[in-house]
Amino acid sequence: MSKQSLRQLTENYLEHNYPNFIHKGDLEKKAINEWGYEGDNVARRCRELKNEGIVEKKLDIKGRVWYKYIKNMPPEKNQQR
Repeated sequence: MSKQSLRQLTENYLEHNYPNFIHKGDLEKKAINEWGYEGDNVARRCRELKNEGIVEKKLDIKGRVWYKYIKNMPPEKNQQR
């Protein structure tokens, strides 16, 4: 069985957790502990997904980064934050 790409694992995880925002650090921990990838790589994949309009990125008041899946979601659901 072939290993799933980090990009696909990240996208699937964010989609499964829609409509919640997921903290970048939680994604990094999951990449390291469960998926067998480097934490820095998941941040790069998230930036790529954001640039492609698949996920939304937000910064909280403390400057922490959060991601949420938005691809193929109805516009009214994308507006609920």
